[in-house]
Amino acid sequence: MKVRPLSFDLITLLALAFIGGVAFSATRVWPDPTIILACALLFLAATVFARRFFSDKAAVLCLIALFGALGLHGGFVTSRPVASDALAHLPDGEEVLLFGHVAVMPTPSQRGSQSALDVVALRRWHEAQSRAAHSRVSVRLPAPWPKHYPPGAFVVLRARLDRPRAATVPGGFDHARFLAQKGIWRIAVLRGPGAIATAVDARNAWDTWPGLRYIPELLRHRIGLFLDKHLPPDAAALYRAILIGDGSRLNDEMVEAFIASGTMHIMVISGSHIALLSLLCYTVLYWLLRRFPALILRYDVKKLAWLACLPLLALYSLLAGGESPVMRAFVMCAIAVCALLFNRARAWPPLVSLTALLLLMAQPQALFTASFQLSFVTALSLCAAAGLFAPRFSKNGEKTWADTVTSWMFAALITVIAAALGAAPLTIATFQRLSLVGPLATLIIEPILSFWSLPLGFCALPLMPTQPDAAVFLLRFGESGVMAADKLARLFAAAPFASYYLAPPPWPLFVLYYVGLILFCAAFHRKKRLARLGALLVAVSILVYFSPLRDRLRPEFTDTPKIAALDVGQGSATVAHTLPGRAFLIDGGGMGGGRQSVGMSRVAPYLWRQGVRRLDVIAVSHADADHCNGLAFLLRCFEVGALWVSNPQAAGEHFQALLALARRKGVPIHIAKAGDTLRIGATQLTCLANITGDERNAGLVMRLENGDDSMLLPGDINAEMEESLLAKGLTLQSDILLAAHHGSRTSNSAAFLAAVAPRLIVVSASARRDGLFPSPELVDHCRNQRIPLVTTGENGSIFLRRLDGEPRITCLPPLSADVELGSLAPRLIPTPSTK
Repeated sequence: MKVRPLSFDLITLLALAFIGGVAFSATRVWPDPTIILACALLFLAATVFARRFFSDKAAVLCLIALFGALGLHGGFVTSRPVASDALAHLPDGEEVLLFGHVAVMPTPSQRGSQSALDVVALRRWHEAQSRAAHSRVSVRLPAPWPKHYPPGAFVVLRARLDRPRAATVPGGFDHARFLAQKGIWRIAVLRGPGAIATAVDARNAWDTWPGLRYIPELLRHRIGLFLDKHLPPDAAALYRAILIGDGSRLNDEMVEAFIASGTMHIMVISGSHIALLSLLCYTVLYWLLRRFPALILRYDVKKLAWLACLPLLALYSLLAGGESPVMRAFVMCAIAVCALLFNRARAWPPLVSLTALLLLMAQPQALFTASFQLSFVTALSLCAAAGLFAPRFSKNGEKTWADTVTSWMFAALITVIAAALGAAPLTIATFQRLSLVGPLATLIIEPILSFWSLPLGFCALPLMPTQPDAAVFLLRFGESGVMAADKLARLFAAAPFASYYLAPPPWPLFVLYYVGLILFCAAFHRKKRLARLGALLVAVSILVYFSPLRDRLRPEFTDTPKIAALDVGQGSATVAHTLPGRAFLIDGGGMGGGRQSVGMSRVAPYLWRQGVRRLDVIAVSHADADHCNGLAFLLRCFEVGALWVSNPQAAGEHFQALLALARRKGVPIHIAKAGDTLRIGATQLTCLANITGDERNAGLVMRLENGDDSMLLPGDINAEMEESLLAKGLTLQSDILLAAHHGSRTSNSAAFLAAVAPRLIVVSASARRDGLFPSPELVDHCRNQRIPLVTTGENGSIFLRRLDGEPRITCLPPLSADVELGSLAPRLIPTPSTK
């Protein structure tokens, strides 16, 4: 086979075939993995046979099919735990003893601290002896991590095994997939610091791997401690993020400022950090190598300097945690250096393709991560921009210093704009947010960090163990840079129209945008008509996205759930879809923590995924935080027709802040009364009663009707308030009951349940409150009356649909260890026939 004519195209085609195979593995339309492997071997034999007896083209086709099969096999195998992983197949909730090494640097979390354990042995309580096991588990500790168990320490944990949950709200964060992409299938939950102990005596029995592999993580841990000790907390948190890739100590205000200003990528160690470090290393090494005339006469010193940079970059990549973005940047840099050595540095398509191929062969599931997709889209955008504007910078002739500065500023501007344009649809689809000030903020903030704070931090790293005073001096000098970056990010984030929350673009617009962009870049210097067509396609996709036509490109509204009880933890949020792009929302709160409320993390992504732009009404049953603490975010991001409340004077920090925001935005605040009705399309919301009294046991009692289906939403009323409803003679009968007060034993009396006579009872409660919500009394009643009972904590979000005229209840179930990552098909819950 002739290598030269195929050298560029073949690598790209093989990478695309492998990517296609991995992507197809997520569709669950594949045969047994043994069959896939057999097909791969068959394609390999066909490649050799075609090369020998037919043509190069036939061999190339067989080779492409081989890589497609390999990608399919790799995607399938890595989407589930291996059969030999004993931990992945143990029952949930079982307490076991785990022996192994602390694998990563402990970091703080919302409920304490977290780390990971490389398990080498385990023992169940009914087993007399421990047995070997090889797995990595995520460790959760409800307290600060003990200082005497650093990375690499060999410990024994007494832990309860849990299975990470998949996204139980469409569009929400999928924790199970996030951990599975790292090869983690179980979570080890500890009761407290006393559940960790040193296991020195048992170490040699199972520890067959040398402890040297944990030295980079241990060094990373010690660097973090050094920063915490010698810098103020905010500066230490920022330096931790840009030096060792640990953003766990960034406070909520910092994170929001960098996200809103479009500069959060600067806080993540990736290509820009590796490129800057490689440039610094190259400059120093090139200067040193030029001191030796013998080397200059015999070798290309520039290539030697770049080659000598690779070990230093590898070491720093390990010190930065070895996360996927860091290793991805290192691999790309290493391939670029190899291309330079073989005088192929300008052939960027095969270089990018080879990088993607090698990374996916090592970790196929990385294809489905946002960081992988954004990294390569940005890299391709920068390469395309370089091809478009290279003639401008290649003009010969003398240049003044002013011309040089202008050229560099123009190049920087083109770089940030190209990166923003290339990644915009993917950024919106992933994060539902787009920063309009991002390019300008990046141009101002990144030089401060890249040419001031980061170089000083890099120089301080080797001085920390031997010359700590000098390292502190450099870090203190660089501290002003990171703090200036923080202040600038806050300034840009506070600007009007700094960022917008946007719904993910429909896939036709997604495809249209990138097809137009590719046409424009490919034909700009060759065929102007095709370039203009590409620009037109991009413009059309943007105009349609911001027009009402966007909703017509989404799935048919008939497939949209009519009523959805979303899993928001210990809280409540019910959505009733009315017309395409419109809905009612009853409550929207939950016991979430951290920067993201349940409105931001669960309710809004669901609404965006369903194409909802307008909430005709947000009805707040009462002022408790677990019913309203996520609504302020929704009020900012959606058009809201009215806000129904029970008592505007009710106490509650979140509730009063919600009312204040509604007044500022001009949203009508309506005190709902018995008989108030709002009807949009076939869906009607009726206020049955506005119960006054104790705020925790009062509020709005509402009823949703959607054609022949109905749902009663009584809020958090107790048994006494239920009796008052019965005394008024109200018609409470409904097909579905959202259990009062999350299924508490103080509510849901037998008389109330008899009056409602539901065919299904839904409990909106956290899985952590099992035994209290729902109460044993409610569970027994449902069992005795043969009423189906579903809880959002156990079953995920609950959806009512109409299929072929019949009501169907489906849910988004948690992901189990023996189910592939792509399996998120709703599960059918049988319901009795319509009365």
